[in-house]
Amino acid sequence: MYRSSCVSGISGGKAERKIKLMSVIFDDISDRDAALKITAEAEKGHSGYVVTPNAVICRRAFSDPLFAQLINGAAVVLPDGKGVRLGAMLSGDRFLSDSASGVHTGWLAAGYSALNKIPVFFLGGKAGVAKKAAEKLSRAFPGLRVSGYCDGFSLDEEAMAALVKKSGARLVYVCLGSPRQEYFCKKLSDECGTVCLALGGSLDIYSGCKKRAPSVLVSCGLEWLFRIACEPHRISAVPEIISFLSACAFSRRKTQGKHRAKTADF
Repeated sequence: MYRSSCVSGISGGKAERKIKLMSVIFDDISDRDAALKITAEAEKGHSGYVVTPNAVICRRAFSDPLFAQLINGAAVVLPDGKGVRLGAMLSGDRFLSDSASGVHTGWLAAGYSALNKIPVFFLGGKAGVAKKAAEKLSRAFPGLRVSGYCDGFSLDEEAMAALVKKSGARLVYVCLGSPRQEYFCKKLSDECGTVCLALGGSLDIYSGCKKRAPSVLVSCGLEWLFRIACEPHRISAVPEIISFLSACAFSRRKTQGKHRAKTADF
């Protein structure tokens, strides 16, 4: 079950605990440790990409083997949201680390980048969002080296890749929505030799264009409810989340059934 196609620059030689949910193999690592690892490898000049699948992305990976291969080929695969953690519990496993979300990992990585003078590029969002995110993160973390920023719609991918390469960035926040961002992270890491983070709508949060759920809701696992209240269109993802959780629960029953069969044969 261990990924054999990890980018060696980030993954290193240390075996870490993995959890497989449907087709996705997650790293059981805390946000802090993930951010430290990501920025350390960016500082060394290594390349690779990091993904943060939620329940919906897991469902997509299950129905699309090529996308699943892309996800599992990432150097680090972090669970995003309580849905994935609940899925692990329903499957008979659980995450031991205190990972919370991709947006929090990205926030921590910005802080560590500022401390280590790592040049960072922000890519994605509507016009002006990446710039606002860069400005706010720079105020939050004095010393953050912003090598550039670009929205996710004004340029084609070749032009965006050229802009990133010219900037000299060692760490790139790629917030283009899934599955586009995961494919583009792979492209950038290969062509530009950077570490790339696929972080969905994180730039909207960093910029202040969208609010994150109050901490009490996040700690209770109800951030999804806040998101639906703010963005009603998100309710369309509920059937996929239910399907993901059902599949996780079914996988546990299937495993238990096989175990009982083996015991009976013995």
